[in-house]
This record gives sequence, C-alpha cells and structure tokens, in this order.
Amino acid sequence: MLSSKGAWGLDDYQFLVFLWGASQLINTPIQPSDFLKPQLVESHRSRYLFFLGVAFIHRVKTGPFHEHSAMLHQISELPSWSKANSGLIKMYDGEVLSKFPIVQHIQFGRLLPFVKYDGQSLGVKTPPEQQQATKQRMPVPQFTDAI
Repeated sequence: MLSSKGAWGLDDYQFLVFLWGASQLINTPIQPSDFLKPQLVESHRSRYLFFLGVAFIHRVKTGPFHEHSAMLHQISELPSWSKANSGLIKMYDGEVLSKFPIVQHIQFGRLLPFVKYDGQSLGVKTPPEQQQATKQRMPVPQFTDAI
C-alpha cells in the first residue's frame, strides 16, 4: 500500500490496527516474531488486531514479507510487545498526530470529543452519558476480515 512515507511505510489509516494490536499482545505468551509464521497468523487473526492486519497484508501483497512490509518486519525483531507498542506510539505521534494536514480531518463527536484547552488543565473529560458505559466491562471482540 502506498502511504505518505512511500510504498514501505505504514498508511496513516492502517496505523491504529497495529498500534492497538501491539497493545493487545502485551503480557501474552505470543512473541513479536510469531506474526511472521503464517499458521499463527491464521490462528490468532480472529482474536488479535495485529494478526488481523498481517493477515490482510498477506491477502493483498505478494513476495517476501520483509520486502513489501519492511517497517512491520522490524517489529518482529523486537524483544517484547511493550517495546513494539512504545515505538508505535512514538511513531504515531510523530507521523500522524503531529501533522496538521492529517489531524485536520479527524472527526470529533460523542466518542472522540474535542475539548478546548483552557490553559490550565489537560485531558479529555468524559461526557456524563459515557461515564456509566465506561464503568461496565467490555467483552473481548472477535474480529473479521472487515479491513
């Protein structure tokens, strides 16, 4: 996929699948190198976003993974998902959130409210109608090939 960083970078819209997916995998027995094993991608794609993203790449790209998805391949060499997650967060901040041409298109609303900075406090305040919903435990999602 062609991205703002060329054919070998992560697309801005694809980034969150891998960032959230790496977060899901922290403290699991699954290692970063496991997503290079096609049989594990197949068995984990319905439970973990990272593996779902890799399965999608396998469907749309051909050739050696390290050639068409070099940036993702580098994640397989990291010692832990925590390290992968922290690197992806820094990259997302630098390549997406810090770029006005990208963030100007973010849709704000009930799920992602825009709170004007008042010069004194930081943080997003949860609307009252969502406070009760966030206290309830969310079920573990099952993912499909909807990407």
